[in-house]
Amino acid sequence: MEPASRVLVVGSVNLDTVLHCDHLPGPGETVLAEAMSSGFGGKGANQAVAAARLGARVTLVAAVGDDDAGAAALADLTTEGVDTGGVVVVPGEPTGRALWRTISEKDLVVLDGVFNAIDDADGFARQCAQGVEFGFDGKTLIHPSQVGPANAAFSPEADEVAWARKVADAFAEPENSVKGVLRVEGRMVERLHLAEAHRLIAVADAIAAHEARDG
Repeated sequence: MEPASRVLVVGSVNLDTVLHCDHLPGPGETVLAEAMSSGFGGKGANQAVAAARLGARVTLVAAVGDDDAGAAALADLTTEGVDTGGVVVVPGEPTGRALWRTISEKDLVVLDGVFNAIDDADGFARQCAQGVEFGFDGKTLIHPSQVGPANAAFSPEADEVAWARKVADAFAEPENSVKGVLRVEGRMVERLHLAEAHRLIAVADAIAAHEARDG
């Protein structure tokens, strides 16, 4: 028998929370979830478990917080046969959260964990900047003073929103309604770019509506 393949996975470990809704909320709208469920995930953890189930010897390099979710995730990975010797437990930090909203099609929002030192504005700003670099969609907040800095860090830039509106407007033209690819200002854009444009516009509009309400 050939020895099992050795696989090293570098990635994330999250606690996934799935909210079942009949539609996405608009700016200022509250939508009640019909059901909620939780489970462990993260692209790194999922890949590690999949490889282990296929018979590979898997080592995962990742990080979790020093909370109950992190401990449970490590136990779950160990049960699946994944070597968690490369997983770092970060003191004072929560394990990452990912929120799934199930509607007619799946979309994913990944939020960075909380920053507990509410009086450390510079530290919060640095962690928001790191979250943007790591590809998080937003930040889990625990104090009203964190809302403004988080919105500033995770808001799309004005030029990004302007371009997104141009892409959306181009596809909205009647003659382009069934086309999969367009040229917008000399650049090729596809329907996947349209989906990203709609997401950016929705984020920008929601932040603008929130700021308008708060004056």
